[in-house]
Amino acid sequence: MTNNQQYKISPIAVTALAACLSLTAVFGFAVFWPLWLHRQAIATQAEQLDIQKAKAAQLQQDVRELKQSQTKTRLAMAMTPLKLEPDDHLNARLADITGFSRQCGLEIGDILPGAASPGARYETISIHMVGQGSYRACIAFLHELHRNFLDTTVRGFRLSSSTEDAAAPLSVEFDLVWFARPGSVAQSE
Repeated sequence: MTNNQQYKISPIAVTALAACLSLTAVFGFAVFWPLWLHRQAIATQAEQLDIQKAKAAQLQQDVRELKQSQTKTRLAMAMTPLKLEPDDHLNARLADITGFSRQCGLEIGDILPGAASPGARYETISIHMVGQGSYRACIAFLHELHRNFLDTTVRGFRLSSSTEDAAAPLSVEFDLVWFARPGSVAQSE
């Protein structure tokens, strides 16, 4: 044979080669494609797992912070000077406020408690007071009320005069709110 001579490939060999390549491609596609899809699914699940682990770690940190905050709040509540009195001490509270108003120079003619409004940790009881006194006595009462009764606040007040005489006492009305510990008698039964 000479170097110039070319090899001839028979048509059967070409067909056989094409058939082998086709079968290899089909076999590769049939076997390796599902493996590749499975690998992709595993990779996606691993990413989702990492995200869920990060969320769980953040939630654990949040729980720790909330527990610390709760502990601090409980300690602060235990250290506060405000201790709510039970609601069954209403008559004593009314007497104390009446006595205090007299010390300030007010003459209370009527003091009426309202219905209790329940809350989650306390209840409020409105107290309406009507009386007479000087402007200075009213200011002293309003100024000193919170110092003497930490659990009582002023919702509103009204001062009026029916005469032009500056020395005449003013008509006064106070609307107070007393914060009390709920259910001391009614709920314990």
